[in-house]
Amino acid sequence: MSGLKTRIQDLEKLLVLCFATFLVMTGQGVVGPVVPLYARDFGVSASVVGLTLTVFALARLILNVPAGLIADRFGRRVLLIGGPILTSIGMFGSGFANSIESLLVWRFVAGAGSAFYMSGALIYLIDIAPPDRRARYVATNQWALSVGVALGPGVGG
Repeated sequence: MSGLKTRIQDLEKLLVLCFATFLVMTGQGVVGPVVPLYARDFGVSASVVGLTLTVFALARLILNVPAGLIADRFGRRVLLIGGPILTSIGMFGSGFANSIESLLVWRFVAGAGSAFYMSGALIYLIDIAPPDRRARYVATNQWALSVGVALGPGVGG
């Protein structure tokens, strides 16, 4: 019975993590439809505002490995809780950006939070998944990620 209880607890953890991943990625997908509005408001080309997507990805590129080091040193919860908080701060700041430069800074902050959360989520999945179901757990989380990214632009308008 204890094996079944452990498996149910692991599935509950997986579902909570997938829901969090879905929410984080939906929030990130919201940005796409508003990029042209930033271009208009800041008087710059859409390609310049498109740098906001690049700087987000750059933050992830730079911070994914350090996120793993943080997880090893301080635990996964720091990333799983801190990442979405940092992403939210970056997204909130982006909404109030008054220049392209401040928008780029806020998007980098959001990307940093994304790097922390997504690295922490993958590490946590590996921790909780039994070896024979590890691929299934990771694939399920990737599915939640994809659904969030797909629905985000619709939420953003």
